Amino acid sequence: MGYLNHNKLNQLLGNWPSGTVAISSWLKERGYSNPLLSKYKKNSWMSTIGRDANVRPNEKVDWTGGLYAIQEQLHLPVHAGGKTALQLHGYAHFLPMGKGVS
Repeated sequence: MGYLNHNKLNQLLGNWPSGTVAISSWLKERGYSNPLLSKYKKNSWMSTIGRDANVRPNEKVDWTGGLYAIQEQLHLPVHAGGKTALQLHGYAHFLPMGKGVS
């Protein structure tokens, strides 16, 4: 049984994009039970950063990693907008001087 769980962990970590969040419901749809996820967290193979939001160990996740989870795992039509969208598309030179993207 431990061998199978180890293979599942390797598969998870191999398919989990770096710097992104993994939603618990998305993991469960892929066969990762609550007890198995608890084991992974207990052994520091993943950690929780909020309700049902998980990250890989020792990884920094920013807003783009959360947006990835919303779009790809929850299939919600949420996108960056405003100044952030302009900057992501290379139009930052049209933003006012001295104003950062917030």
